[in-house]
Amino acid sequence: MAINSNPVSTIEYFETARDITLEDDKIETDIHIIGWSKKLRIRALTFHQMERINQRAIDANGKLDQAEWVFHTIHEGVTRPIITYAQAKELGENNGHFVRELADEIWGLGRISKTMWDSYISEQKKLAAIEESGNPNADDSIT
Repeated sequence: MAINSNPVSTIEYFETARDITLEDDKIETDIHIIGWSKKLRIRALTFHQMERINQRAIDANGKLDQAEWVFHTIHEGVTRPIITYAQAKELGENNGHFVRELADEIWGLGRISKTMWDSYISEQKKLAAIEESGNPNADDSIT
């Protein structure tokens, strides 16, 4: 979880609710489901998307329909290629584990703090620069 219940005193308070909405906390990334030949781009879900998915996945008896939850998640969370709800349902005919894994990755992405994510990406770029050049100081120009 990305919550620090005991933040250091040097972290400032938000002054307004608007300040919170201006935070750069939206995460998008490319993923490759091992077993599929190509990659996809997914994004962290907004609160409204999460609520919409959860509401649309409730069946007539008021219970969560897992398949509908997966289909709506894929429709809302995959940005490349754009996938319609009908296309997401078609994916249900593919390997169920892969389809469910994709939905789980979308929901999991939102649990990562943007700061931690940016730090991770920065480190990956530095490691790639070192690996490509063979120079241990190659990461000095990467930020």
